[in-house]
Amino acid sequence: MGARAIPSCRETGSARGVGLRASTRALAAPDCIGRRPRADRRRVEFVRLVDEPSRWLLVSVKFLDEKREAWVNSAYPIADAHFDSATAGG
Repeated sequence: MGARAIPSCRETGSARGVGLRASTRALAAPDCIGRRPRADRRRVEFVRLVDEPSRWLLVSVKFLDEKREAWVNSAYPIADAHFDSATAGG
């Protein structure tokens, strides 16, 4: 069985679909901002609908108050079902 190519993300040009352009757009103009209930208070998640076909991109950022800095922890696409249950409080 041969290897299948991963389709590239049109907006970002990256094979995984999470690139600098999409992450920057999610941080600049998120559709939703939230926190996980039991997570570090300094960690905030920014979510935005990106790309064609549309999908949700989650960018997790940790704010370091003592240094007046913010660091991106991770950025990855999430499924509609995950986003819907998270926004419903589940």
